Amino acid sequence: MKCQLTRELNGINPAYNAESHERFRQRGQHYPIPRLIKLPIGHIVDKPDCWRMVRHGVAVPLDEECAQAARMTAEQFAAAEELQEKLAARIWPEDYAAYDAGLMVGYNPDGTFKPGPNYKSSRLDAFRDLSAEGDAEA
Repeated sequence: MKCQLTRELNGINPAYNAESHERFRQRGQHYPIPRLIKLPIGHIVDKPDCWRMVRHGVAVPLDEECAQAARMTAEQFAAAEELQEKLAARIWPEDYAAYDAGLMVGYNPDGTFKPGPNYKSSRLDAFRDLSAEGDAEA
């Protein structure tokens, strides 16, 4: 069963050995081989459970066996990929609509929105004015 990554992911380094790492640690030495490595976009995964990556929207199936195990329609796959995009951008669920509308692309360090391609300050100001009126009436 094979799939191909559509996103960069961390994966287990095949050269990593937990027993060797423990021996190095007991001797107080640094183990030079990292446990995780970056798997680039396009990396082919050949594992019996790689269909799970397809279901999570981070890979596409490369064979019929993987596609059948994933059991996803094209619409379901597109929705999973879209959710991964939002998760990668660290968008909060309550801001999904603003992200989808292009009003924001992420957050600044202070928690404010990073303006998106469809952002217009006048629209945000109007929204703030309406919110302020609602607060004043309450």
